[in-house]
Amino acid sequence: MIATATAPVIEFQEEGHVYRVNGVEKRYWSQIAIDAGLAPKMRGPGEPGYENYVNAKHRGRQVGEAAAILIRGQSFDPHQLANESIPYVQAFLDYWHRHAVVAVAETPLYCAELDFCITPDFHTRTHVFEIKTPRKRERSWALQHAAQALALGGRRGGIIWLRPHLKTRNHEVLLPPGGIYSPYDSDVVREACRGEYDGPAITAWRALQ
Repeated sequence: MIATATAPVIEFQEEGHVYRVNGVEKRYWSQIAIDAGLAPKMRGPGEPGYENYVNAKHRGRQVGEAAAILIRGQSFDPHQLANESIPYVQAFLDYWHRHAVVAVAETPLYCAELDFCITPDFHTRTHVFEIKTPRKRERSWALQHAAQALALGGRRGGIIWLRPHLKTRNHEVLLPPGGIYSPYDSDVVREACRGEYDGPAITAWRALQ
């Protein structure tokens, strides 16, 4: 009899943001990125821009949850959204109506190679996608996307950047290479996961700024 590998059981506990794989707690990419100094600086109470930062986080969470409901084909009540979130959800709807595919929304993933967990906004059999709502794009998005791709065995996709404030379009799809992406992204993720914060890929990635 030929033994077959058993898929790991991945659990996510929203309270405390805890991932477990086969019952064992695991680290997650966003915390690794913070520890490695690869994530945008978070603002605390009393700091300039803190209120805008909190509002943006709340909006992003609302839009992500609404997108997941739409991807799953479930009924959706737009009245549950904050007014500022509605244009972003409409922008995602415009994207989805053009590109709708069979996809899985907000499913936790585990990268056995680097021993971390991550949850993309949605993925298909061949691609992984993340939805973003900030007005300014961040190079750290490409690292997050690379981490997601590594957790899915190297699959790539893109960043769906919702931009309802623009006059000519309300979303943009950022695809590698170029733009926020760099040749070092996957190796940056690998070095960060190994604790090599001054590794050659991270050093080269920082030099691009």
